[in-house]
Amino acid sequence: MVYEGIFDAHAHGIVSSASLLVGAAHAAEAVRAAARHPNLGLGLHATFAQGKGWIHDQKNLPAVRRELEQQVATFIQLVGGPPDHLDSHHHTHRAFT
Repeated sequence: MVYEGIFDAHAHGIVSSASLLVGAAHAAEAVRAAARHPNLGLGLHATFAQGKGWIHDQKNLPAVRRELEQQVATFIQLVGGPPDHLDSHHHTHRAFT
């Protein structure tokens, strides 16, 4: 799995935190594996895909907010606490600056 490389880099002092894509097929497995690395920060890697398009345009801010709130809630459910940072897939958060 991809996260094994993250854990190896963390063990060697290269990586201090990682981001979790809560909708990914192996998200729960990654969280269980991350629990073996208590000093590794875990954040949310938000994504705003909708079908073949995106919901990140500024005309659809209520949908973006609902999606982000849902992803944070899923993160908390999987991890047991809030993310220590937030980033976004393809830097879509930059669309709102």
